[in-house]
Amino acid sequence: MKKFICIFFTFFLSGCVNTAYISSVTDPEYNINISDSIYIFIDDEAKIKDRQFGALLKKEMKETGFNITDDPLEASYILGFQMGQKTSTVNSAILMPQTSYTSGYVGGTYYSGTTTSTTAIPFSSDYTAKKVWLELYSIQDLKNEIRKTVWEGYIGSDINDFEKRPKKHLRLLLNVFGTNYAAHTPIN
Repeated sequence: MKKFICIFFTFFLSGCVNTAYISSVTDPEYNINISDSIYIFIDDEAKIKDRQFGALLKKEMKETGFNITDDPLEASYILGFQMGQKTSTVNSAILMPQTSYTSGYVGGTYYSGTTTSTTAIPFSSDYTAKKVWLELYSIQDLKNEIRKTVWEGYIGSDINDFEKRPKKHLRLLLNVFGTNYAAHTPIN
């Protein structure tokens, strides 16, 4: 029974399939697609991690077929990004079946019985999510001092999984570019 509980906890806490929550929202006024020229904005004073992520984003977008330009004057759209993380504590309990057997003699008569119950085993676990937000703006709108997003994309998943496979996570988010989508999505 102890072996079963150890195996159960291992699978329960690690999960069998990793997922990411992905959200994509597109303004219906705009008809955007991957062939539109996009400039990825990276602040001159960005931290090294942000610059590294910006370079990865640019590479993945190009490999996925996006029309990425290094010149903002040639772009139809500008793409900005933000990264963050959040740690939450998950408090829960696992309900485990428990069976006890009793037998013995009472006044010379043999009795036996089985009692079945459920025991709650409490546990607490910290979960840290890596979060990435992408925001696409129309250059023409910005020239006209209109600052509204044309497309917003978000992905959040376990930080360890994200850091092991950042390309996979970005590709999942880029696959829903220009669509309206919101779901927990398996990461294969």
